[in-house]
Amino acid sequence: MKVSFDADMNDMVDVTMRTIGKKNAKYYSDLAVIAVGSGGLFGLIGYFIFSQSWVAAVIGFAFGAIYTVAYNYNLRERRVRKFIQERQLIKGPALHVEVEISEAGLSFTQSGVTTIREWSTIKSISETDDAIYFGSSSDSFGAVRKRAFASDAEKDEFLNLSRGYMERASLPSPPTFPPIG
Repeated sequence: MKVSFDADMNDMVDVTMRTIGKKNAKYYSDLAVIAVGSGGLFGLIGYFIFSQSWVAAVIGFAFGAIYTVAYNYNLRERRVRKFIQERQLIKGPALHVEVEISEAGLSFTQSGVTTIREWSTIKSISETDDAIYFGSSSDSFGAVRKRAFASDAEKDEFLNLSRGYMERASLPSPPTFPPIG
């Protein structure tokens, strides 16, 4: 079964952010440490500049921490957008994507390049309001936008086929025995 859709910048950023999403806990804990450090530095500066005023230290700490968090808000998403724009991964308003599912695997074709993921490497299939996501064993994601389907019935058929292929690929193969005699 084959479907196609046009992926825009937001679609590309969404899939990339899902792929790096597993690293969110480390990113946010690092950001918290940096915000506290920055706040502490600004607090010390405020404390000593304003003749050892604790009020200035608290204001300096709050300013440093808030500035650090505000500066880093959506920083990774902005960097991903910039990377896609600089590398011109999308020429024009959208990138045409074809997705095909078969016994061999899940294949994505875009910009003349076809990537095939065998079903044994697909670890999850999830559906959201606007897309179907395929998570792989390498913690990367592929997405099929729901606008690729002419109807809900076609989307459901695509999902059922995909889940069937994934389940069959995850089953162990039956044992083989040597011939008797």
